[in-house]
Amino acid sequence: MTEVGDLAVAIGSPFGFQQTVTSGIVSALGREIPQLIGGEEYKVVVDLIQTDAAINMGNSGGALANIEGKVMGINTLIISPNQMYGLMPTSVGLGFAIPSDIATNIANQIIKYGKSRIPIIG
Repeated sequence: MTEVGDLAVAIGSPFGFQQTVTSGIVSALGREIPQLIGGEEYKVVVDLIQTDAAINMGNSGGALANIEGKVMGINTLIISPNQMYGLMPTSVGLGFAIPSDIATNIANQIIKYGKSRIPIIG
């Protein structure tokens, strides 16, 4: 079971640098992140794992694992001050991952139904 303070390893290919590994901790659980769609409407991505392991563009879809190598989640998004200025977001220690149990449920739905019945996944 994932807990706040657990060591976290983010695996991915940031900016095309394949098989990159960064480390940090699980900073929080159950985060909700609002995202703008079409001007003023918002959707909310819920139940995310927050980590301070460096996650950059190209890490999305990679694993967030614990120190034993068990996948805790799938790296999904970051929050960066650069986004406020229309610049490419870069890691400032606010990375988020979809918990592995939710990702597994979504994958099973896609296999069974050809699509996910969960409307918002990140």
